[in-house]
Amino acid sequence: MTALIKGLPKTYRKQLVPVPRTVDNILQEMEKGEPSLVNTLSRFVYRKFGVDIPASVWASVEIPDHLKMRVSVVDPSGKDLESGRDLHLLIQSDEKRHGAESSSAWKRAQEKWERKGILTWDFEALA
Repeated sequence: MTALIKGLPKTYRKQLVPVPRTVDNILQEMEKGEPSLVNTLSRFVYRKFGVDIPASVWASVEIPDHLKMRVSVVDPSGKDLESGRDLHLLIQSDEKRHGAESSSAWKRAQEKWERKGILTWDFEALA
C-alpha cells in the first residue's frame, strides 16, 4: 500500500501526507475482499480523504518487482514449468510452447468437440 501511495503523481500524493498515517488508515479501515484493489482503494481514498484518484492513475504507478505477485505455471505433478511476475509474458510464452493450438487441425477439432454452457449431463459416460 505504501508503494502505491508513494508512487502516485505529486498532485495526488501531497494530499495524502503523511504517507505512513494514510497507509495505516487504509489498512485498518478499508473494506477487504473486494475483487479490485484499485477500485476499492479509489473509493476509500475519496470517501476518507476527499481525493479523487482515477483508475488510470493507479495503473500508471510503478511498484518494485519484489512487491508484484509471482505466478507459476505447474504441471499436474506440481513441477514448475515457468514462473514470473509478468502474466502477459507467461501467457505469450505458453502460447509459443503450445503452438499446435493455433493450427488449423486444432481449430477443426475445437469446432467439432468443444461445447460451452453445459448445464446437465447430456452425453455418454466418460472412460
